[in-house]
Amino acid sequence: MAVALLLVALKFVQLATSGVFMDEAYYFMWGQHPALSYYDHPPLDAWTLGLSSAVFGWNIVGLRLPVAIGFVADIFALYLFARYFADERWRDTFWVTLLLFVATPFYWLVTGVALPDHLLLTFCLFALYFFTYSTFLGRPTLYLEDLFVLPEERGRGAGRALLGELARIARRRGCGRMEWAVLDWNTPSIRFYQKLGAKLRRQWILTRLTGAPLSRLARRASRR
Repeated sequence: MAVALLLVALKFVQLATSGVFMDEAYYFMWGQHPALSYYDHPPLDAWTLGLSSAVFGWNIVGLRLPVAIGFVADIFALYLFARYFADERWRDTFWVTLLLFVATPFYWLVTGVALPDHLLLTFCLFALYFFTYSTFLGRPTLYLEDLFVLPEERGRGAGRALLGELARIARRRGCGRMEWAVLDWNTPSIRFYQKLGAKLRRQWILTRLTGAPLSRLARRASRR
């Protein structure tokens, strides 16, 4: 907890004291001239900077305040995830997750400058995936563990966009397939996945060992 809070404090110090990055200057300049597009750059970051700077001035506060707000929103999202998905030890889950986030070099980098990446991180969706290996295909598999879209944002294409990006990652990594699980009563999600071309493998049964049975099996193995 203490380390996580220290890193959070250092993040705010970094936002307040670090110099303006070269690419930040692009969006800072375009924020003074609102438009629907800026060549190959997305406009939302420029609009956000333009609004912030119109209120707080064309200075480091106006430049970095949206990033700081996004950083706080990320922390709040982690808090909500911990409360929603974890058990009674959700507080420990939250602090460990927060520490892992702020200690990750990539996350530290993209939340330190006013670029579109920090807006993407604070967007309405969340996905956790990892790679396994299919002995049948002889190729890796991308397994989607969690897909979360805020309820008020569902039906607007966010889930499709995220799955499309995961499919692109799977192809780039040479995966033979993507897999994930869905509850049998979640009819809207099942229909959505089927529209994407996904096939339901009803002959497979999810098998899980947890709690006391898991501990008991481990103890039996350790006595041998």
